[in-house]
Amino acid sequence: MKRFNFINFWFFILFTVTLWLSVIFIRISNEVHQYSDQVNDNRPWHLSQFQLEIERLNSALIEYVYQSTDENRAKVIFKLELLWNRTDILVGGVAGQELKRYDQTSYRYLRNIQSYLSSHEDELYQMTPAYAAQFHSVNLAWADEYKHRIREIFQRSYQNFHEVSQQVLDTYYLTRILILSLGLVIFVLTWVLYREFQRSKRLRITAEKASEAKSLFLANMSHEIRTPLNGIIGSIQLMRTSEDISECKDLMKTLEQSSEALLAQINDVLDYSRMESERHVVEQVPFDVVSLVRSVTSIYNAQAKNKQLTLTFNVEHQVDENEPLTLVVLGDPNKLRQVLLNLISNAIKFTQEGSVSVTLKVTNDNLIIAVTDTGIGIAEDKHEAIFHPFGQEDSSISRRFGGSGLGLAISKKLAEVLGGELTVKSQVAQGSTFTLSIPYIPARAGETYQISEDLVQEPMLLKGKVLLVEDNPVNQKIANAMLKKLGLQVTLASNGDEAVKAVAIDHFDLILMDLQMPEKDGLQATQEIRALGHTMPIIALTANSTIESQQSCFEVGMVGFISKPFKVESLYQALQMHLGQFA
Repeated sequence: MKRFNFINFWFFILFTVTLWLSVIFIRISNEVHQYSDQVNDNRPWHLSQFQLEIERLNSALIEYVYQSTDENRAKVIFKLELLWNRTDILVGGVAGQELKRYDQTSYRYLRNIQSYLSSHEDELYQMTPAYAAQFHSVNLAWADEYKHRIREIFQRSYQNFHEVSQQVLDTYYLTRILILSLGLVIFVLTWVLYREFQRSKRLRITAEKASEAKSLFLANMSHEIRTPLNGIIGSIQLMRTSEDISECKDLMKTLEQSSEALLAQINDVLDYSRMESERHVVEQVPFDVVSLVRSVTSIYNAQAKNKQLTLTFNVEHQVDENEPLTLVVLGDPNKLRQVLLNLISNAIKFTQEGSVSVTLKVTNDNLIIAVTDTGIGIAEDKHEAIFHPFGQEDSSISRRFGGSGLGLAISKKLAEVLGGELTVKSQVAQGSTFTLSIPYIPARAGETYQISEDLVQEPMLLKGKVLLVEDNPVNQKIANAMLKKLGLQVTLASNGDEAVKAVAIDHFDLILMDLQMPEKDGLQATQEIRALGHTMPIIALTANSTIESQQSCFEVGMVGFISKPFKVESLYQALQMHLGQFA
């Protein structure tokens, strides 16, 4: 909008200057016309010639009065006819029109002379010596009058000429300034339009690259989603027709791995979407960073073993490697875990032989975690591109190793959210080192903390009565079976209204509440249950895993949150804090 107003401003300036130039052009045209009139003004010449004719006639009259010969009389008549013709020209010709327009007094004198000559035509052509003396007196009066008039006309003509010349000169200077201003405005406007053109060109190129990246991403995601889906559907079809228990167990393992791969791809897309919306809540809770990094690393032991890779975790400056080291810090363990999962997973994926090492180093200000591999490496000119969304070193990487190209983009954003940075050092065929550096904030002495442990804990049997509120029949069936496998008594409700009614007539030790249901959703049902005075734990069980959704659940009185899809182990960990166990 600001750029649009800026361009409009300069267009307005150009229009104003152009309009001003048009006015000046009209003014110049008028002044040039006046100047031309002044230059072409021949009134002084005609009047001076008229005065000269009067003087010549006076000379002829004097000579005729003193010598009354026919020759002198003919000379007087000749001079008289010249004066008469000059008078007719000044009164009736173009000069007379100019004289009538600019000098009414002189024009009237000439008309009077013309009238006198016409009324005394007979006497003038007879021209006796006596009349010649009389006419000489009249002619002298005309001569004296026009000496004064000619002087006045010359002064006025010079003054007018000077004024018009000065106006033309002033207009010339003004026009020159305006032309320079117009040139400057055109230059600036051209520069602005050129900048806009370059900006539009950059935006077009960026849009084309974004479209290309989007198409590549969709192609990659199609491959990454359809591949595990193929494993899921194929395993189900084979299990349906197989009677071999060992084969069915193997197919179930394939089914589980394909489901987890599909979930990982969906989580990547959702995580990046949350990153793009810039809605981040950073926790500041105490946790053991050494335990967290060690447990995340151990998750990939089996994967590294299958590829015959050496996977190690080291803490710099640790004296005894067999002595467990504890380092309690304040931070967000979940976001740190997600970054490490992406980095270690990538390191194993892109390493065909050799090793992957995870190193934790603590300085006065930072926690530094380095993930080093001996894999394919990354070209130096691609170091920045791999952190862009959907970015991989080239399209062949996606075809050889798979992946959506979102993992590193998510990791870099998470590193920035944590107040740190994620960098890479790598060369082609010489491996890579990704280094995560985040602020080191020690926990206060005596502050309680949880040891992070991502290894699967074998669920134990629980005891209690649970109300499962779920509208989807498939989800009801799966959750009901899992809860019964954990030793719990289960009552089903298909919406919020049924849940409120069930709580009113029966006692439950815990409620698993879906959020999006017909008639009455989980949030409304929870509010009504709390309003009735019931205090049993209510845990959200939903596919909506956004931070806003979790906050809404806690605000209405829920005590936990389980995201779909879930495993028996995660369900057990959420329930065992609120329900008792069988001995």
